Order: sequence, then C-alpha cells, then structure tokens
Amino acid sequence: GGSPKSRSDSLGAGFLEWIANNEFISKMAEKAKNSVDTMITTLDPGMKPIIYSGGDINVMVTSDKESKISPIRESFQRVFGRATVSGHSAQSLSIASQPIGFDNGFRAAKERIQTLRMDTSSIARNQVIVSIENFIVDINGDKWYDVGCLVLDDPVMGINIEVYTQMTPIPNECVNQMRFETPTDYPLKSTGYSVTVGAVMAQKLNVSPEEWHQSWVGISRKDIIHQSANALANLYKNRLLR
Repeated sequence: GGSPKSRSDSLGAGFLEWIANNEFISKMAEKAKNSVDTMITTLDPGMKPIIYSGGDINVMVTSDKESKISPIRESFQRVFGRATVSGHSAQSLSIASQPIGFDNGFRAAKERIQTLRMDTSSIARNQVIVSIENFIVDINGDKWYDVGCLVLDDPVMGINIEVYTQMTPIPNECVNQMRFETPTDYPLKSTGYSVTVGAVMAQKLNVSPEEWHQSWVGISRKDIIHQSANALANLYKNRLLR
C-alpha cells in the first residue's frame, strides 16, 4: 500500500474528514467557540459588536446616533447569530422636524430610506435599510404620546416591514410649547412642528435630548427601540425563511 508518507497523508485526511462530518464533534467545537466568545464579551463588552459582525445579514440604519444603531445591531445579531449593522445619517425632505400622527411618522421614516438610497456613493443599491422616526400623536383629543416607527426595506427580497415602539406620555404644555415656537410660515407645518419633542423635554428636564426618555419614564430610548427592534429582526427572519 504505498510509501509510509502517502499512507500517513491518507490517514490524516481521513481523520480530518471524520472530524468534519462528526455531528458531536462539530457541536462541541461550536460550544467551545461560543464559550470563548462569551468570556471575551464579558471581559470587554465593546468586543461584542466586532465578534458578532459578519455573516449574510448587512443592515444600514438611517442615523449616525449610537442610541439608534446599537439596539438594531444587538437585535439582529441576537436573532441571526451574526450581522453587520452600521449607520449613515439621512433626513426626510417633506415632513416636519417633529412629525405628528402615525401617517406622517411612517412617511418620514420611509423618506429617510429614500434619501439614503439616493446617495449611491455611500451604499449599494441592494442594501437592506432600517429607518427609525419618532413622532407624536394625540389620543382621545387631550393625551399626547411620543412613539417610534421602525421600517425595514429589503429591495432584493421585496420585503417591507414596519413596527412601532411603546408610547411615552408627554405633557400637554410641552406640545403647546412646540406649537408656539413653530413659525407661522414654517413650510412643513401641515405635517408637524419645527421644534422636536426631544428639544422641549430636554429643556424641561435639564438633560440632553437623547436622555429625556430615561429621565422622564425611567427607560432609555435605546431600550425602547431595542424591544421593537427584536420584533423587527424576528419578523424579517421569518419572511426570509418562507
């Protein structure tokens, strides 16, 4: 049967093939890898986005704010195992800075996607995009709430999904202030106000606009988005598996 070296090479190749096809060994190797990943991310949480980046899922968020990007990244990496999620700022063009109502909130989120898609130098034409837009809505004529709209657009698979965050109550006097500070000649006045709820609530609570949710209701904006982002990622995965 051939030289000692050729027999050794044959045995080595067969052993490696046995390992590759052995389900038990594969599961043990994967478990060991996951344990190492868990240890690394426990010691250095900042490594988590790096370790779990990659794979077949690549998502662009229509914002450069980490409070919007990180909950999307964490949700997609939890649902898909690995996902690359980054952000790029994009604005709506025909909706007020502070949209009012579900329709204007959804339209503003969609327009952010359209604006980003027009910037072909920054993204690929087939890029999956997630957009987040916060709007205010009046319930029963005298109770105002802040709500977030999350929209996912996958042009290749033809998948469009929208979900909404929990409602955060806001004082009527803050809405009155937004209305008062919006110029009468503001060109987008029919869709909302020129002053955002974040700016007014931040002034009221003496915090930054990104921190007013935490200060007001004890839940950060990131956590509010995160819950809905989990739903969005799961809905997207289910659509892909059809």
